[in-house]
Amino acid sequence: KQKSTQQQQLSELLAHLRGLTEPSPSPSPLAAPRLPNAVSSVPGFSVSKPEIFDGDPGKCSGFLLQCAVFFSNSPPTTDNAKIGFIISRLSGKALEWATSNGELLLALKQGQKPVASYALEFRTLAAGSGWNNAALINVFRCGLNPDIQRELACRDDSLTLDQLISLSIRLDQLLSHRPKTSSRTQHTPVTLPRTSTPEKAALSAPEPMDIQKTRLTPEERQRRIQLHLCLHCGEAGHFKAECGLLTRPVKAPALGRGT
Repeated sequence: KQKSTQQQQLSELLAHLRGLTEPSPSPSPLAAPRLPNAVSSVPGFSVSKPEIFDGDPGKCSGFLLQCAVFFSNSPPTTDNAKIGFIISRLSGKALEWATSNGELLLALKQGQKPVASYALEFRTLAAGSGWNNAALINVFRCGLNPDIQRELACRDDSLTLDQLISLSIRLDQLLSHRPKTSSRTQHTPVTLPRTSTPEKAALSAPEPMDIQKTRLTPEERQRRIQLHLCLHCGEAGHFKAECGLLTRPVKAPALGRGT
């Protein structure tokens, strides 16, 4: 809740600073600026300067109110003067917001931090970058961790910076409670299915004497028929009638020992 309050207060301060830098219509050269009656009727009356703002979220609203009152009664003449005045009233963490630059913004990454902490640092640096909303959105996305970027890729692209930050924080909270199973399956090798091939033993040619001593079982006979193997030697490419082992004369004496 404290980080959320800090982000809200910081957003108000940033919006106020951006409003100061927006070009205002130049007054007519013949029209002199009109001061409030209370100021012009009392000689020497002046509005006190805002107190120094150190970045305390609880003092942000009061600081903005003091700046608004001061500018409405004794406004600086240029936008740069307004920004310079506000910076002169900052200290501590608030001064770091004003002195941040684009290089630090580009180098900022989420890393091991939660998105809420990353977003707070991002807003701090974005305050002094002067970049437009589209550029800030792109840089914020690039600084997020890959798992958050993948989740955002499946969602609406037409989000404002505030909406993008809020969505990223919610996604980070959801992912932090999800079981981390990616590391288990990331490098799991893929096992390809094996093709059914005849056993090597069936392709090896047994000796004719062994074939005569051992009769084929019904299952083995059916298997050889289905695989188009020789019923005599078990090899492929011919049938029993064409088997060369039956015609070898050197094995003829073994034919008379059948059962």
